[in-house]
Amino acid sequence: MEPDLELFGGDPHEESAHTEKYFWGPVSVKLDAEGKIYVTESNRHRIQIYERGA
Repeated sequence: MEPDLELFGGDPHEESAHTEKYFWGPVSVKLDAEGKIYVTESNRHRIQIYERGA
């Protein structure tokens, strides 16, 4: 079975790169002593980590 999806530019990896920057079900945001920001997403089952200047 093949999914019938309309893709940006026809490349699924390129499509993913365009949607990865958006949060999908964020449930928690934490800041640690080093200034890193942690965002927990329930729908993608992941934790995004942001660092200053990165």
